[in-house]
Amino acid sequence: MHTIYCGNLSQVHTPIKKYLWREASILVYWGRRHKDPLCLVSDWPPLWYLIQVYRRRYPIEATFRDYKSFGWHWEQGQVTDLEHVERLLVGMALATWIALYAGTQVAEELLCRPPTGRRRTVPWEGKRSLFTLGLQRLHNILAGVCRTLLLWELKDWSGPNWQSQIYFHHARAFVLGGKNRV
Repeated sequence: MHTIYCGNLSQVHTPIKKYLWREASILVYWGRRHKDPLCLVSDWPPLWYLIQVYRRRYPIEATFRDYKSFGWHWEQGQVTDLEHVERLLVGMALATWIALYAGTQVAEELLCRPPTGRRRTVPWEGKRSLFTLGLQRLHNILAGVCRTLLLWELKDWSGPNWQSQIYFHHARAFVLGGKNRV
């Protein structure tokens, strides 16, 4: 059963920054498998399409996080000159591709390991992005801890996301290994 609230908050205003008030709508979705509800507040009309927009937006936000704080620490550089920013963005984009190459290689190695059969939890590797796994691998290569050669190919471009792949890799072993063999 799904609990849904979709409404317009035309009477209630939300404070955005100093003394700026805007009308807002709220969309709340609580699915069967979700521990907590998803609550979206937006200046868009409260339509189901809003959930799809935020679903597509989430990976973009993760990329911003990788660029700003978790990966390249862009904000710490405090670069303001436009030409310098342009060159920096090109360099970060190239470095991101290299990290993704390394991350997909780590993911492929992890998917080649025997599954555990734990289907209720995602292994710790699945909680890391391919970007983060790649950065860790590159750090280990540069530190001399890892002697693996980097493969320059991205496999499974249109496949499911990394977290789903590792989860189902282990969950499939649970189904095949248990009483309910497929």
